[in-house]
Amino acid sequence: MRLTLTPHTRTPCAAVREITVEVSRRGRALSLSFDVFGDMNAIAIPEWVGSARADELWRHTCFEAFLRAAPAGRSSRRKSGPSGLVVEDDGSNQSERLPEESQLGPDFRRDEREEGYVEINLSPSNQWAVYVFDGYRSGMRAAAAVERRALERSQDEGRFGLSTIFDLNGLDALPSAPWRLGLSAVIELKDGSKSYWALAHAPGQPDFHHPDAFAAILPPDPS
Repeated sequence: MRLTLTPHTRTPCAAVREITVEVSRRGRALSLSFDVFGDMNAIAIPEWVGSARADELWRHTCFEAFLRAAPAGRSSRRKSGPSGLVVEDDGSNQSERLPEESQLGPDFRRDEREEGYVEINLSPSNQWAVYVFDGYRSGMRAAAAVERRALERSQDEGRFGLSTIFDLNGLDALPSAPWRLGLSAVIELKDGSKSYWALAHAPGQPDFHHPDAFAAILPPDPS
């Protein structure tokens, strides 16, 4: 399915017109494809290096995904979306910039700060990282069991793309059941400024780790 990120209200970015993400899941294999549309001459894109794990990739242009086990016992508030996506429905439209076929309704009422989750960092440099957290910004550790397939990077006038597949089969933190999903991006411009994009933003400063940012539910591929 194709989802659209929105900029945080405190970090607008005239150089970027849109950021979209194609995301799919087969078992515990997560496929991610990010596309940035805008003025490529203004965006600072890290230079290509050999594939390697690295920390603090978010300090520069970087794409991210956040995953946690979806809470059970809430089927009454779910409805089916495109390509098997299940979205939260609270009766209001809280994602007006998303394509109509991918409307999300984030659940802002449940406190999930004590639940573990996984963070994926994907840099245009070909570097990457995966971390496991025991709770909100706590108990962070590298996820050594994760593997990443070859990274595909493309660019043309007005567009930059990055796509790959992560094999998360070795992560006990992620069950085979549905996952709650957050998607985000840090865009650094050549003047040093940064903008922060996500499916949904929590109140206050940009915070991709906040439970409110886990705005979609992604079930396993039924096939």
